[in-house]
Amino acid sequence: EDLFIKVDMENKEEIRAKLRKIKMNGGKYAFEFSVTDLNGNLIHYIAESKLTHLSNGDKVVLTSFADITKNKKMERDLVILSETDALTGISNRGSGERKIEYLLSTGKSGMLCILDADKFKSINDNYGHVVGDRVIIKIAESLKKTFRDRDIIMRLGGDEFAVFAVGIVEEKDAKLCLQRFFENVDDIQIPEMGEKRISVSLGIVLCTDVENKSFDDYYQMAD
Repeated sequence: EDLFIKVDMENKEEIRAKLRKIKMNGGKYAFEFSVTDLNGNLIHYIAESKLTHLSNGDKVVLTSFADITKNKKMERDLVILSETDALTGISNRGSGERKIEYLLSTGKSGMLCILDADKFKSINDNYGHVVGDRVIIKIAESLKKTFRDRDIIMRLGGDEFAVFAVGIVEEKDAKLCLQRFFENVDDIQIPEMGEKRISVSLGIVLCTDVENKSFDDYYQMAD
């Protein structure tokens, strides 16, 4: 019981019940839990319990523990890697769409914005793909600077991006938000491009009828 006081798990009662069942009927049971150590670090364990008969006839439940904190960190890193655009560090298309679909399905309204860089092909042709990559990175940074942590920012591919700004449903608020974004884009400086400035084109739609429309519906409208 002293272990259960300290552990962080949602299914404590389920685990207690299964351990009692093992004590009565035998068998094995494996479960995972987390506990905070004396330094405040969260440690993850996997445990396996089994009924053992002692030589004097007593029955005891033996539980072995293995520290799987490194494994859990690796799992988290792999998830982040699979959901992140490698060039910009923002969400990739797959994870971004799933996050927006989830928000819409839970009734969250907001502003969906689709944008791309103007004449991006000519930037690649005239200055090279390294400079083109820098333009994409700078636009992503401008988006992160403009929008909040709870908003979904993703790279759709190439020079195309999308943002779902949670709770922005009034045109005046949308205009103020996008004005900040345009100002951040105006501040972009790419040394190799000299005085040439970056510009973007975008379309927005205010997503208020979330019960009847999906991400694809709103994407087509914004596009």
